[in-house]
Amino acid sequence: MDGLQESREEFGARVRFYRELRGWDMEELATRLGKSQATISRIETGKQNVAVGDIKAIAKALEILPSALLDDPSEPPVDTAALVHKRVVERCAKKSHEALSALHELMKEFEKISA
Repeated sequence: MDGLQESREEFGARVRFYRELRGWDMEELATRLGKSQATISRIETGKQNVAVGDIKAIAKALEILPSALLDDPSEPPVDTAALVHKRVVERCAKKSHEALSALHELMKEFEKISA
């Protein structure tokens, strides 16, 4: 496998990570970008080159910085903890106040560890 293919696959894996973190399927991201689900699949599997403008659009749709999609995957971007926290709160919004408070405390601990 060549370096370009590896880079596309790493980029695609990051797109998939942030998409799944938001709880979206490929169709949801595709709709937000005005692309087809097949295009998102090709991006996430590294089978399609992605233009700079599309990188910016994907990042904007996912509410992350473009650099989060391009940086070394061994160093998680700074905003990962905030995204996880937001996702947990969204999923637990209908749960009891006590459970939500406990989750909030856990997320604060996670933010300390990941900082």
